[in-house]
Amino acid sequence: MKTAENLTALLKSQEQTLRDAVSFAIETAQKAGATAEVGVTKVSGLSVSTRLQEIENVEFTNDGALGISVYLGQQKGNASTSDLSEEAIKNTVEAALVLQNIPHQMIAQG
Repeated sequence: MKTAENLTALLKSQEQTLRDAVSFAIETAQKAGATAEVGVTKVSGLSVSTRLQEIENVEFTNDGALGISVYLGQQKGNASTSDLSEEAIKNTVEAALVLQNIPHQMIAQG
């Protein structure tokens, strides 16, 4: 049962990390006067593939991402990051805020 307890503790820790990242992103957007919607994912796993009836690859995956949409008035900006550090989240919120300020006509023109 020790393994199950360790896994439960790890999942709770990862859940708290994701909750903290979302809270920090929302607070950062609110300090700029914006409202925000945030989505965050964390995926870990193993993949095994075969070729000619032999194991060819064993891959470990550990991916995560945070996406944010910020709203100021009728304007919306989106940005995302795979780095869940506070500095990266702050930069991502700032990027979304910059993008919401660009007139949609300029974005359409490229």
